[in-house]
Amino acid sequence: MANQNYLSKEIDDDGVSITLKALKEYEVENKEANVIYLFKVNGYQVKIYSGRKGYTLTIIGENPSDFFDEYLHELKRWEDEGNQIGADEVGVGEFLLPLVCVATYIKAEDIPYIDSLNIRDSKKMSDSAIIRAAENIITRVDYKVLVCTNERYNQLIDEGENAHSIKAKMHNQILFAMQVKHPEAKNIYLDQFVAPTKYYEYLKDDDALVGITFLTKSENKYPSVAVSSVIARYTLLKEKEKLEKELGLPLAFGAGSKADTMAKGIVDKYGLATLKKYCKCSFANYKNLAE
Repeated sequence: MANQNYLSKEIDDDGVSITLKALKEYEVENKEANVIYLFKVNGYQVKIYSGRKGYTLTIIGENPSDFFDEYLHELKRWEDEGNQIGADEVGVGEFLLPLVCVATYIKAEDIPYIDSLNIRDSKKMSDSAIIRAAENIITRVDYKVLVCTNERYNQLIDEGENAHSIKAKMHNQILFAMQVKHPEAKNIYLDQFVAPTKYYEYLKDDDALVGITFLTKSENKYPSVAVSSVIARYTLLKEKEKLEKELGLPLAFGAGSKADTMAKGIVDKYGLATLKKYCKCSFANYKNLAE
């Protein structure tokens, strides 16, 4: 059976009309909740989902990017396909894992290769897909990674920072470095996590890079952010492996009950002082364990 890969894109009413025009003869009966149209084309499935915030087009099959180019080329995959810099991060909600920020510069000619790897929002990709895509794309594009360990994160929190201000300063550092290195980039994108005015307020004592476009869900709109999202997640996976080797214990993603169990294992083996080095102490998880 051929590999089943996914490509998803948010579309508007015009995008729905373009898809219907291109695939109408392939429409089949659909009984899946939230799916308003279902098409089956030569081993591929194409679904249009309707949600509170609009429509999502999803292509499922061996090479969804090739399918998109052949059948749905009137739809733009990305909102910007020029030279650009984009940044994203992972780890802010991780109790036992670090915060990772990544900025990536891509050229227009990189985009077909990015599409061939089925790169999209890393939250919608499996770990194996992340590893496969990241290990290919990092040989092709220029990027910068910044990792804030939980020990350093805790120090910054104690100095009066918060999660948003830490992210703002990390992003400013790597975006500034990439912009200096690649002044030919026409646009700079950041996946928005706070209002732009607040972002720059956090940077009032820094040399802040201006000219950034802030948008939520920008990993679905700009390939530079999507690539940064994938590299950030890949880096987090590698950091997890490194920390597990250091501790000789497994670690869990997130801040749920599994993370609590893993944290208790650290306390049982090494004591609470060691856990403080490996977790975000501002989380309720730590406070509950420390009581």
